[in-house]
Amino acid sequence: MTAMTIEPTSHTPSRPPPEIPVTPHPSPDIAPGQRPEPEIPQVPEEPGLPSWPSEPDITPDPGFPETPPPTEPASSAA
Repeated sequence: MTAMTIEPTSHTPSRPPPEIPVTPHPSPDIAPGQRPEPEIPQVPEEPGLPSWPSEPDITPDPGFPETPPPTEPASSAA
């Protein structure tokens, strides 16, 4: 356990103490509207389509409509 006795002074200069207010964000004082937002403002441009226009296209899976056709010829063959 003696090896665990590492001097904290060696690590202190490596990184600033937690007391210093580190601001990773641009600036909390800046309003959310002033900050450079992502592509969010482009969503309201499409009032007719939902936020994700790709969703409606994926909803009608091609597997569903293909299931009924094979059932019809099977009955005619019988």
